[in-house]
Amino acid sequence: MSGGLYGSEGGRNHDWDYPGPGSSMRRGDMYHADTYSGQFSGGQMYEGGRSSYGGQYDMDHDGGGYDAANLQATMMQMISSMQQAANSMPMGRGGSGLIPDPQRADTYDRPPLRPNSSRPADMDSGCKIYITGIQPQMTKDQLGSCFAACGIIKKSFVMSDKGFGFITFESPEAAAQAVKMSGRNFGGSVLNVSIARPKGQKRERSRSPSGRGPPRTRPFPPADGILDARPDRQSWDGGRSWGGDMPPSYGELYDRNAADWPGNNVAPFRGPPSFPERQPRPMPMPGGAPGGGWQRDRVALPQVDNRTINRELVRFYRLRELQRFVAEHRLSFNTVNTGTAFYQVGILAKKTKGKKNDEPLDTAVVDMLSARALMLAEEMDPHSLTNVFWGLANMGVAPKPQLTSALCKRAAVTWSNFKPQNIAMLLWSFSKLETQPPAEVLGFLLKRAVKVCPEFTPSDVANYLYGLAKLNIKADEQLTQALEKRVVEIAPQLKPQDLSNVLWSYATMGLEPSPGMGEVISKRMKSMTGESNQFAIVTFLWACAKLKTTVAPEISSALIQKMVQVEGDMDLQSLSTFLWSLAKLGCGEDIAALEQKALAELAKKSDSEIGQPTLLANLLWSFGKMGRSLPSEVTDRINRRALALKADFKPSDIASFLWGCAKLGITAEPEALKEFLDQISTKIAYLKSEDVSSIMWTFATMGLDSQAELTSKLVKHAVTLVESFGPEEIVWFLWSLAALGQSSPEVPLFMQTASTLWEKMGPDQKGVLHQVFLSCSHDERFKACCTAQTHEVVSTHGADCRSSFVDTAATEKEDLLAAIERFVSETGQTIIKSAVDETSGYSILAVIQDGSASKGCAVLFEGRRSYIQLSSGVRLFGGASQLRKRHLQSIGYRVVSVPYWEWDECAILGSAAQQGYLSNLLRSRPK
Repeated sequence: MSGGLYGSEGGRNHDWDYPGPGSSMRRGDMYHADTYSGQFSGGQMYEGGRSSYGGQYDMDHDGGGYDAANLQATMMQMISSMQQAANSMPMGRGGSGLIPDPQRADTYDRPPLRPNSSRPADMDSGCKIYITGIQPQMTKDQLGSCFAACGIIKKSFVMSDKGFGFITFESPEAAAQAVKMSGRNFGGSVLNVSIARPKGQKRERSRSPSGRGPPRTRPFPPADGILDARPDRQSWDGGRSWGGDMPPSYGELYDRNAADWPGNNVAPFRGPPSFPERQPRPMPMPGGAPGGGWQRDRVALPQVDNRTINRELVRFYRLRELQRFVAEHRLSFNTVNTGTAFYQVGILAKKTKGKKNDEPLDTAVVDMLSARALMLAEEMDPHSLTNVFWGLANMGVAPKPQLTSALCKRAAVTWSNFKPQNIAMLLWSFSKLETQPPAEVLGFLLKRAVKVCPEFTPSDVANYLYGLAKLNIKADEQLTQALEKRVVEIAPQLKPQDLSNVLWSYATMGLEPSPGMGEVISKRMKSMTGESNQFAIVTFLWACAKLKTTVAPEISSALIQKMVQVEGDMDLQSLSTFLWSLAKLGCGEDIAALEQKALAELAKKSDSEIGQPTLLANLLWSFGKMGRSLPSEVTDRINRRALALKADFKPSDIASFLWGCAKLGITAEPEALKEFLDQISTKIAYLKSEDVSSIMWTFATMGLDSQAELTSKLVKHAVTLVESFGPEEIVWFLWSLAALGQSSPEVPLFMQTASTLWEKMGPDQKGVLHQVFLSCSHDERFKACCTAQTHEVVSTHGADCRSSFVDTAATEKEDLLAAIERFVSETGQTIIKSAVDETSGYSILAVIQDGSASKGCAVLFEGRRSYIQLSSGVRLFGGASQLRKRHLQSIGYRVVSVPYWEWDECAILGSAAQQGYLSNLLRSRPK
């Protein structure tokens, strides 16, 4: 009886069946042989059956077993025939075994490709990958999302019921990156990834026990001794007699327990030795994180349990570990898990940024997580949606446009379910990302806030106001009132950081706190003295300065002490802003220690590290406003840095920088000054009222009356800003026009504005306005543009302004007064020492009645503050001194000015030289 037919196709092994009585040969009692269209590839044979290349081999079956002698003869005949076939076949590439010739189509187990067929280009170029281990429920979109971070996917194909699929990328590099992800856990299943190859190029399976190395071949066994019927010859010798190790896959084809063959004493072959189980492939770190290489300790969840995932996400305190967990399990995330993952990554990224143990944020993980969020966008609840944006804001990573669009669409649908915290966090996130929310989202954020405002916590109010200010969103009156009411209600609960943010938002948006809110905030100011965060302190004081909120001296002193006690290097930008705020608030009496700290920090930095234009402008403005002086080496460094950054200065920075230079008696470098004036001319529309006032004051103080054309432009721009002028700004603007002798038809408009703001003016502003009134009455150039309305303002407020005016010019110079007395005694003239003019209120060192003018000769000593010293060494007579001199001359005095440096030079030569110098000045008469 003939046994089973050997007809293996495509490497499949068919069962053999011996139905005769007493037959005990079972499945697996055979040798395996790969076949190539009917050819034997290893010279193997089967006991019973026929070879696929022809001859029939029957084994007698007598119901009681096989005859050993007959079997031996039959097998020898088979081996002889097979060796003849082997000799007629060409040898392949190396080795001692029979290898099919690739040039012969009949040696392949599959038909060859047709001559006119072509393989796909994506396979030839290595762009296509082959994935196994796919779960039945996984779709091609889900499979694509697993590898979205690797590159652009052109197409994907999944046979989920078979457990495999293909993905075609745009580039071979993307496919190579995807192969590196082989062995990772995606959605509870481990995917194996390799480069896809056409069927004709499929590699031969490895024959080595380790699964590596070139394929091993088996030669035909010699005719004597391989299939020896004697039991003592049946032993496994490690494959040495077979020309190579038996691969592990062949072990299942042997039955070691088949010792119950019939009594022909033919024992079965023993199986190969057992091989150790291969260890799972180690897990690569996502994105090549630090500590790189392969990570064997994988964090794996036994089941897809979303509550367990959430608990796992919040337990991480290392960014690297959290990123690895997210990369492995993101496909198991639901909406809540996705939101939590963004939240946690954002927290850890913010905490570790800039620290010694800084762990870099892996953008590949963020992209994977973003892809998951995009997939679940339509199911996102408001809290998870907010967490996505909040996490990205803390990471400093801008979301992809597709993700932003999908989440915003979802937010517009579910806006009625947004809670107060979600509203505040979402607006804050958009502001930190510097992304303007879509109109429909912004609409519900404003509308919903009005309804839930009474439920805002202190942090919610601070974050919401911060978002409005940062995004420059104008809130309507209803929302503003609701927010202010809530601030008043929760003021006792405001933390220092929240209080700083609330005040900063009001200052940035230009809102003026109501009296009730201002009173509550004033009571909470004391809490800032316990704040240790220097940035919160700086923000708080800056906001108070912008809002012109009075800060008690004890509070400002405590805050100054806090800043002085900051250990280590301080941020120069914060330090300059803090000094600016103190100067603006008039709290510059107790800053000696802070001044020294600022100069020390400045000395540590190189010229390139000093800072940006705003820092330079704030430093000069602050020291000038507080009447402090800067060492010449510091001003030189600042000027050099300003010259290097001249093109980066904003109009407001230029105004503050020039004002500080004028106040400190220094000038900018000529090249930088020319650049600044050009920028003012071209960007004049960006100037605010305070900037216009500062620039005009600078021109007047530095005596830049040559800039008549630019001054006219500034006056015309000031007309458009007249309603935004404050008391101090309008007063100094008018003073600048008077000092420059600028006759402008708009002067009556500015005078009327000053009259409107009269009630808000302090004594200092009223004293400055007195000098403007003097120009209206006595300066021929200025009073030409004054109208009856202007003179009415002067007559209404003139007396109050005169009583508020205090001349700060030096009236004590003992050696100069002694020289004047000697001169008077020689000439027989009278002298009035330390006189004060009744009309103008100016202080005069001495008045000599010499008949040169109706009121005599006024001797003025011009100190250092009366001059502006250029970098070239030239000294310019300051605008304030020029204005005083003009006023005294118009009242009826002959004015003799004694410059400080000329008098000091004469003092070196002796008193005789000083006397001679003074006599020449007093005897000279103007032509």
